[in-house]
Amino acid sequence: MLENHGLRPEDIDNFEYKEDVDFKLDVKLEDLESIVEGDEDLEQLLEEMLNSCLRYTETVLKMNMVSKEKSDEDFAQEIADTSDERRRIHNLTIESIDILARTTEKKGKDSSWVEKLRPTPFVDNRSVYGRFAIALTFYRAAQLT
Repeated sequence: MLENHGLRPEDIDNFEYKEDVDFKLDVKLEDLESIVEGDEDLEQLLEEMLNSCLRYTETVLKMNMVSKEKSDEDFAQEIADTSDERRRIHNLTIESIDILARTTEKKGKDSSWVEKLRPTPFVDNRSVYGRFAIALTFYRAAQLT
């Protein structure tokens, strides 16, 4: 699955996030799977969310690799292109997380997990969602290896 999106195990080993990020996963994948278990719609939304998280992680890795590999003249345009792609996919990832949370709540299931991602004073929720997506993807990758 990860290979289908271009994410290789060595990418995880070589990944250096620009911020000092603790990849501790506050929301466990097993908890999410338990919440959606038995509900086909929620199971599909979870799978879509996980795929969005994977796509986002891939764009962050791509941006990281571009910044290390490109010459100065190629760098500016490549970073601009990659940054736009990352921003679009980041927005889609946030939406997919929120859709899963809203739908679990509408169906009377536990949606409290998303509160850990919601904004608080002095915390940029976009970055919290991004770290969640990356951490969840790395956690899944570790399970598969």
